[in-house]
Amino acid sequence: MSVNLSRRTMLESLLGASPAALLRSPAALLLQSLLTTVIAEEAWGQGVVRRSLLDIRNDGAPPRWMFDLFLTPYSDASNFQKNAHLGTRFIGSGANFDEVAYQTRLFSGINVPWMWQFDVPKSDGTMRPMRDLLPNLMHIRGIDSNSAAHAGASQNYYLPLGTVQSVPALSADASNLPLASINAFTQNFIFRSLRNKTSSTLVGQNLIRELLTPFLSESGPNFSSLKKNLNSYLTDVRDDLRASAEDKQISHLLSAESLKSARELILQGFGSVDAVWAGLLNKYASLVSRSFDMSYEMAGINNRPIGISPASRDRTYQVNGTIIQNPDMRTMITTTCSVENLAASFALAEYVLSQNLSFSLTLGLGRVTGLTHIAGTTTTRIAAPVDEHTVGAMPSLLINTYRSRAIAACLLELTDQLRAKSIFNRTLISIGSEFNRSPRADGQGSDHGYQGASVALYSGSIKSSQVVGNVLANAPNVAHPGSWGWGAANPELGGGQILDYGYLASSMASLLGVPSTITSRSPFVSESSTEGIVSAIGKGKEV
Repeated sequence: MSVNLSRRTMLESLLGASPAALLRSPAALLLQSLLTTVIAEEAWGQGVVRRSLLDIRNDGAPPRWMFDLFLTPYSDASNFQKNAHLGTRFIGSGANFDEVAYQTRLFSGINVPWMWQFDVPKSDGTMRPMRDLLPNLMHIRGIDSNSAAHAGASQNYYLPLGTVQSVPALSADASNLPLASINAFTQNFIFRSLRNKTSSTLVGQNLIRELLTPFLSESGPNFSSLKKNLNSYLTDVRDDLRASAEDKQISHLLSAESLKSARELILQGFGSVDAVWAGLLNKYASLVSRSFDMSYEMAGINNRPIGISPASRDRTYQVNGTIIQNPDMRTMITTTCSVENLAASFALAEYVLSQNLSFSLTLGLGRVTGLTHIAGTTTTRIAAPVDEHTVGAMPSLLINTYRSRAIAACLLELTDQLRAKSIFNRTLISIGSEFNRSPRADGQGSDHGYQGASVALYSGSIKSSQVVGNVLANAPNVAHPGSWGWGAANPELGGGQILDYGYLASSMASLLGVPSTITSRSPFVSESSTEGIVSAIGKGKEV
């Protein structure tokens, strides 16, 4: 049997249908995905790197200095100037914690925030070190977003000045998959393609079913009669492609597991999408719930009561302008807390990436919900805003430590699944927000730190922990002083420029293996077969 790698030719020979009809069939969707995987594997084996993009957006810009904003990664902190609001752990001279402090631990060659020394839940019911994320992480900080407004900064991220192609379209335009791009739960999302492609926006309860509804509803009765032939056909395709690949000495072949996954999904005719969605959603929801379990002790976080007497508390204890009255603030956190859209986003990401359904996903995360507020004899449930103008230093550290813990647990599970399918090297995960936060000197809240955005990149091709981008040791703002991440000049960039979203987009294009449309901004990363992805501008400094 001779296999023609033309998708249309193969699908026509298989289904005996017109091209227009093929584009509406679930068989076409999955077979195109299967064949795209084959072609991508050939390109990978011949040195052409093409990656999928998973972009996780923390819209609203929650604080990240307790999680993945590394402020003193390589220094002894001698330049670090503490801001009253900036904390990674609690401290106190008495029986209770009554103050926040910025402290780090050294792992994988960088000083990381306090919480990285602890474990997070694993899907098999056990625990694992959170620092397992570090070997595949490149943190980019000190990015000037060039807008103090959420919408403006988001626009500059998605569509940097001087470009006509948006970041989500970088990998989508290079893809031949029917689902060029997918987005869900995002704010101010922009998709602008050079190839007139569109992004599928999902808003339903079952995101897999919503994603595949057009294929489910338009497949027709003929698909059921074809299923019995697909198993032997796909086996022949695999064998013929393997023989062809061996003749060309291609090192990365279509794995039996990938074939099995595609075959099983086609043979089911998508009949089990509800069960698949429920299983994935429950898995990630369990990780989130267990991440909020206060019974797991973290020294400096929850091993002592938190807070002075409620009658003595000031605005450093406020959430949404209301002073938290819980005698012990630890009672705010229970396993009924959650992070909006977190479980659903990661469930969708695992399904789409593992089934090779799209090269571009943009997914949004939201607030922490289900927090317990005790005032006298009244107990209410509240949600913490991500835009923390009126959230004081004490509850902010507690809430965002647990929010970050849940994200880390889900991220580790997802990267496990990508490794198992041998696609983590060909995936770029970006976690960011429109900007970071500038903490107030009085500890009562934080404002828009648009002069210092940051992005955390994860990939199997990042082989060592790296922090890129210079920041100011002391921000030139009386209301928001200190070392919180305000971008500084990078001598290696032309004229000693500050990083901006144009530099980031150009670098992401390079990592995705696609051309950049920003001629005024060059990539600040490079890649080799021995070192993987590395910074081309050296280690980040505090200046």
